[in-house]
Amino acid sequence: MAEVATVAATAAGKLKAEKERVLQFRDDADRCGKEVTLRVNNWLTSSDKYIGEMEKFESDTDNAKKCFARVCPNPKGRFQISKKAEEYLEAIAQLLEEAARFKIPDSYFPPSQKISATPVQGYEDFGTRTSILNGIMEALRSASVDKIGVYGMPGVGKTILAQEVARQAEEAQLFDSIVMASVNKNPELKRIQGEIADKLGLQLHGETEFGRACQLKAYLKQKKRILVILDDIWTRLELDKLGIPFEVKKNEASSTGEEQLQCKILFTSRFLNVLSSDMRTHKDFEVGRLQDEEAWELFKKIAGNEIEKEFSCMEGCFARTKKALSNLLGHNASIEDLMKYGIGLDLFHNVMTTGEARDKVLTLVSNLKSSSLLLNGCDDIHFDMHDIVRDVAISIASRDHHVLSLTDDYVPREWSERGALEGFKWISLQYANISELPDELECPQLTLFCFCSKDPFMKIPGSFFQRTEELRVLNFSKMHFSSLPSSICLIKSLHTLHVNECVLEDIGIIGKLMSLKVLSLSGCDIEELPMEIRQLTQLKLLDLSDCAKLKVIRPHVLASLSRLEELYLGNSFNQWGIGENGSQRNASLAELKDLHNLAALDVHVCDVQLIPEDLFSERLNRYKIFIGEVWNHWDSSFKSSKILKLEPNSFNYDHSIGMLLKKTEELHLKELTGFKNLVYELDAEGFQKLKYLCIQNAAEVQHIINSVKWVLCHAFPVL
Repeated sequence: MAEVATVAATAAGKLKAEKERVLQFRDDADRCGKEVTLRVNNWLTSSDKYIGEMEKFESDTDNAKKCFARVCPNPKGRFQISKKAEEYLEAIAQLLEEAARFKIPDSYFPPSQKISATPVQGYEDFGTRTSILNGIMEALRSASVDKIGVYGMPGVGKTILAQEVARQAEEAQLFDSIVMASVNKNPELKRIQGEIADKLGLQLHGETEFGRACQLKAYLKQKKRILVILDDIWTRLELDKLGIPFEVKKNEASSTGEEQLQCKILFTSRFLNVLSSDMRTHKDFEVGRLQDEEAWELFKKIAGNEIEKEFSCMEGCFARTKKALSNLLGHNASIEDLMKYGIGLDLFHNVMTTGEARDKVLTLVSNLKSSSLLLNGCDDIHFDMHDIVRDVAISIASRDHHVLSLTDDYVPREWSERGALEGFKWISLQYANISELPDELECPQLTLFCFCSKDPFMKIPGSFFQRTEELRVLNFSKMHFSSLPSSICLIKSLHTLHVNECVLEDIGIIGKLMSLKVLSLSGCDIEELPMEIRQLTQLKLLDLSDCAKLKVIRPHVLASLSRLEELYLGNSFNQWGIGENGSQRNASLAELKDLHNLAALDVHVCDVQLIPEDLFSERLNRYKIFIGEVWNHWDSSFKSSKILKLEPNSFNYDHSIGMLLKKTEELHLKELTGFKNLVYELDAEGFQKLKYLCIQNAAEVQHIINSVKWVLCHAFPVL
């Protein structure tokens, strides 16, 4: 009996040792990105089974040695144990023999992800694209071409074309493996390596870029024909550091009779010089803009089957939003800016107020989003547009040669020649590479002009606007002015003036623009709103937000703007009624009570003692009102259009504050001293409109809402 137990224990020990060796074999294969065969995994399952049974066998052997409470020998038990031991030893011997045959062939690289046989979504078989695609496929078949480049402007379809190349190459079985990875402007080698490995079904275990590159290269070298597509190259990329084993060897028999590695690479980029000079491509293909007929067909396909019926309506939408659709707003465009330009251009028919104009724009943007012509922006008040759709929009807006939009470095030589711009109605020069402006802008039909120079100190001639009598919208951004061009006062029809993030020493000339409806000086480096502004009696919207240096608003200036509907002073002027060194008083808050049309207000009142009774009108339907010294303009999510920040213990709120509390959607409260039951003491109706609530420094508050005593109504229904 002792001999049987010893033999069994020895066999079990050998099996455990062999299991550890096989596990190490599997781990080594895993580190190389390989997978072991089903035969190996089945062996491990069987070994676990017999190791467990051998442990139970040893326990049973002890029990079988004795009977009657382990004091007498047990002959029958010993016989059964011996028979079972023979069975286990035979099974273990077979497992050990099988494990000895496990070698490298019992591991393999998992299959790479197959390219879909379905045509790439978004790829359109236009004539211009088909010729390029055929040229690329021919280059892939050529033994003399290893690196291929595809270049063109952003949004023309380089990525989709590359995906279609991959699909057709897979279908034609030109390569053993085809992988595609996105590089982007700031390439991260680890991310790119991981993207390639994922497509191959390969696990990279290296911690360093070098280790991962070696593993990736070792895998790819086991393939004879490889196509690697690197999308969106901006600068030179070290292929060796990435792990792509590029060798200029053709797929022909070598002197040894073995096939040589052939790795072909397809790059896409915006820049031809990056391809030809940095990556040393052998053949390059330009992807240009679609031809007019192709662009129109794409537009109809995006907009839907009913586009012919709806074209007149959609064309009206495009006409009313030319500023956005002609790339004048750029990416992540502001709905507020679009509304201001629309007011200036009189695009909104049967609209009387700025609020109605905003609603019109919101509806229009929503409709265009639902038609896939606009995309979501960074938040609810911004929108974006795909580059291809923007190209189509520009084509529509420019077909009568009325729109000129120049960005970045693209500036045709003839743009400033005499008579070249006479027929244009919209001109946008956004960071255009222009060294100087002409003395006069000869555009008698011009109604919209936007300018932002790469050189913020560029001089604008005083007579520049002398021949732009029909100008309705004027936009300057990020410029330095001692004063605005003197000829601006000749523009009698100017309705919207945007001067944003500019340095301005003197803005008094703006007071001569008597027809202004919208004046935005947001983010400007100004210190005073001069008396001349009081002459703008047609003004409906005044935006002075983020003018951090604005300390002086002369008395009676605001009160004179009798038609003002929206006033924005966020992160800006807050020195209400305070004199400059005690000698000159500023505007008082009471002037706001004279603005009988005011419906939108963004204001910060530090000194609550300056608030007159019933300051805030029931007409306010958009507001950001901060009362108290401790508020920071940026410490809010601003998720709604009705925001109120209060220090309730610092003043006795009156009817107008109570009215605001009832319809506020976002409420911030600080320094709550003397309050016990917040809801009961601030709004007996239970904050029916409130969506967001923030409370700070409220040690004495016992209840937000006392559910035991509160029976009048349901509080916070939409919080």
